[in-house]
Amino acid sequence: MQVEIMYKSEQVMRFKVSGGRRSIVMEKLLTRKRGQWKIQEGDIDPGGDIEKTAYGLMRIQNEIDKYLKKKIG
Repeated sequence: MQVEIMYKSEQVMRFKVSGGRRSIVMEKLLTRKRGQWKIQEGDIDPGGDIEKTAYGLMRIQNEIDKYLKKKIG
């Protein structure tokens, strides 16, 4: 998987996560304590297991959070 920062401001960071032929754009709201993540657009397998998809998205978000915590502090 490849993660790229598409947009960054004091209030929001927008990421594009891609792998193979699929991609998803997620937005992290920096000013909120809860509900920080929002999916802007994505190419997710509609026939797949929704629980596995949600778990995968949570893992991606957690890894990005860990990376940002190390980089930004």
